[in-house]
Amino acid sequence: MASYTQAAQLLTQAIEGLDEPYRENTVRWLERCMQHPVGSLEEDLRDFLGDLHPVVRESFLLHTHQLLEDALYYFGRDLTRVQARREPRPSLSQLLAL
Repeated sequence: MASYTQAAQLLTQAIEGLDEPYRENTVRWLERCMQHPVGSLEEDLRDFLGDLHPVVRESFLLHTHQLLEDALYYFGRDLTRVQARREPRPSLSQLLAL
């Protein structure tokens, strides 16, 4: 399994964890990045990531991960997300190693 396939699965899970309208706003943003409408989120993400140059893909994943982590913290469905102190963010390589 290519690392971008796993990354597409992780991004899809994060996006699906957002409440509306934040989920829809994220999908619209991704449509602008991909330059086409999203049919199947995970499949479209996998294809999009597979088409990117590896350096661009790593940068996109790093920044998107950080944005989605913050979005999930503030707008996610998990009500236990409120913490006194936030944990440091794992690196992309740590996430993909899981």
